[in-house]
Amino acid sequence: MFNMTNQSNKEKLREFWLTLMRCDSIRKIGFQIKDVYLALFEKYNINSDKVDLTWTVLDVGIGVWLLDPDQPVSDFEHLLSSLQLPQQTPNKSCVDALEADMILLSEGMKKLFQMLQCKDMWNLFVCLETKLVNVLAGMERREMSISIHTLLHFSSVLKRNLTSLEEKAHKAAGHAFLLNSHHQLRQVLFEELKLDSYLPGKTKLAKTNVTREISTSETVLTQLLPFHPLPGILLEYRQLQKLKSTYIDGILSCVNDSYLTTHWDQTSAATGRLSSHHPNIQAIPKLPVTIKDHQTNFIVGKVNSAVEGDNVVQFNARDVFISRPDWSLLSADFQQIELRILGHLTNDPILLKIFSDKTVPDIFNALAAQWMGKCVEDVSEADREQTKRVVYSVMYGIGKEKLASYLKCTTDTAKAIMASFLLKFPAVNQFTKSCVEFCEKYGYTRTIFKRRRLFPNITHRNGALRAQAERQCVNFCVQGSAADICKAAMLQVENALASNRDIKARLLVQIHDEVLLEVADSDLNTVSGLVKSVMESEKLCGSVVSLRVPIPVSISVGKTWGQMHPLSATCNNS
Repeated sequence: MFNMTNQSNKEKLREFWLTLMRCDSIRKIGFQIKDVYLALFEKYNINSDKVDLTWTVLDVGIGVWLLDPDQPVSDFEHLLSSLQLPQQTPNKSCVDALEADMILLSEGMKKLFQMLQCKDMWNLFVCLETKLVNVLAGMERREMSISIHTLLHFSSVLKRNLTSLEEKAHKAAGHAFLLNSHHQLRQVLFEELKLDSYLPGKTKLAKTNVTREISTSETVLTQLLPFHPLPGILLEYRQLQKLKSTYIDGILSCVNDSYLTTHWDQTSAATGRLSSHHPNIQAIPKLPVTIKDHQTNFIVGKVNSAVEGDNVVQFNARDVFISRPDWSLLSADFQQIELRILGHLTNDPILLKIFSDKTVPDIFNALAAQWMGKCVEDVSEADREQTKRVVYSVMYGIGKEKLASYLKCTTDTAKAIMASFLLKFPAVNQFTKSCVEFCEKYGYTRTIFKRRRLFPNITHRNGALRAQAERQCVNFCVQGSAADICKAAMLQVENALASNRDIKARLLVQIHDEVLLEVADSDLNTVSGLVKSVMESEKLCGSVVSLRVPIPVSISVGKTWGQMHPLSATCNNS
């Protein structure tokens, strides 16, 4: 054994680990490998700004998750149970227990290899998910700069506005009550004010699942908006409370010395999407929230004069994420990736023509024109919004009831609108039907990268459960395929940056169809071109699939994540 107090021996051990990780002739397997990488990065002070993608350790837990993504592996015992391997016998010494675990892990890998090969997912496991572990470990080590001043200022303004809204709610109700108490709120809305009695005809309000009392959800409050000021006050209060607790105070609790890191989870989403926690970076709103503020000397945010005496503030939670001096944040965003994947999967000639035409400035305007038989110039904003709602309703399997809610029309009208759209694009309708039929026959559906998800309720006798499974299986084909492509893009971007050692840039965050990097100002143009070229390349998906449609990438930069601008515009202004 090496004496770790000796610096020379520590260097030898570091070199041993690096040689082992890079050695292709030795197959390495393990469990929860991201934690192993993080430990190696920290112990041996390995630079994680650009990770080494030649490291290949097969994580058995990730492989098991691929077999049934709705059941991610929680611990080693769960792993053994999933692979139907014997549980560890108690009362063994640490050394004996470790040796036994390694033997079980090896046996598990053999079984896993056979199962993944049989289901045509071995390449997905080795070439995509295994390599992604390296990238995620590196991203967890990369600190993001945070503006504490902006965080505290946002928190103070939101607290003041929440207090003001609470006072308004008490005045509207005629007395004080707890705005966060569903019981007290229900008493005020339905027993005292009797707002449900103002609903027209046979309109019914949603009820809670357990107690079957009238819900106080956002949907119900929205239905009650025309009848009293209180529901509107409550909706604004909840919006600001979530913004403060989750995106301001929640982030502040994770900040260490003006820097923040997040934890990436590779196996928590059945669609294959990545997720983050502590904090959940991906949930931070992209668009600013508009709030009223009575303090005239507001420092951060865009202020517009509205009513005399009021300031209307556009409040962006992403403004707290900033770049280091002489660096900028760079965002690379796939444009309408899921919609374009739908075009690829359906092979609809009209969709393919629109997506392949680089002169089309707005996809939804073009779709609306095709559907409604109008010239693009005659498409109104309402036409565009209706088209967008219908397209995503079809793509995500949203029923006529929800579509009616979005479009503010009757369910019969919503049904007719959707039927009209599917009549114009019959291949879309055929795709959804064939997707459900495939799932009914085999019990699963798969993405363009052969990722699978099981849907045991697809033939359930309960109509509601069966309909839910039908919606989910269509959604999985589209959203899961988008997740595969975005993961492939992360790998290619990381590899391109690692291959160009002189470039100062690092991948920080992935937000589903967007990647966020921090780039030295001197390298902005180079990195922009490199990232765009990699993500738009026809070789992005390798030999797995050749997409029928291009997926363009937009690049924007800024000193804060909330204030990003197209790179060309930024360069012209500089």
